[in-house]
Amino acid sequence: MMIWRRATEKTLGGNYTWYDSAKVGVEKLPLIYCVGNAFPAREVDAIEHHLEGLFELGGAGGDPDWELYRQDSSEGAMFVASTLTAYSGLDPASGCYSEEEVKSCFARTMREYERAHPESREKIQRLIDKFCLEPDGAKSAEAGT
Repeated sequence: MMIWRRATEKTLGGNYTWYDSAKVGVEKLPLIYCVGNAFPAREVDAIEHHLEGLFELGGAGGDPDWELYRQDSSEGAMFVASTLTAYSGLDPASGCYSEEEVKSCFARTMREYERAHPESREKIQRLIDKFCLEPDGAKSAEAGT
């Protein structure tokens, strides 16, 4: 099994998604792909647009062919991450995730961006707070690790 590790600007030219398949498993790859494309490193302002779409309007998407949307059911809200295998290389190319998983993935990606670009700290924190992406104290707990 291939192990995907932390993706940084050096390895992917600007994608800050965090993923370790040895700890999490490959079932998260559709979500990781969508979050990585929702947060293009060279356009930190673009993330707010996608977060608003996802958490306020119910969905977000874009190029290269990714979509992340809320699906309500009698069991509660879930988020579907969907990609096109031809672009993502993923099979299966979609998955269903809890709101906590989605928010955690966005928060980790944004914190990785902040680590690489400390000048973005205030903007990143504002967005994390606005969309409640981290439980209280998560940043200070991660800082200790």
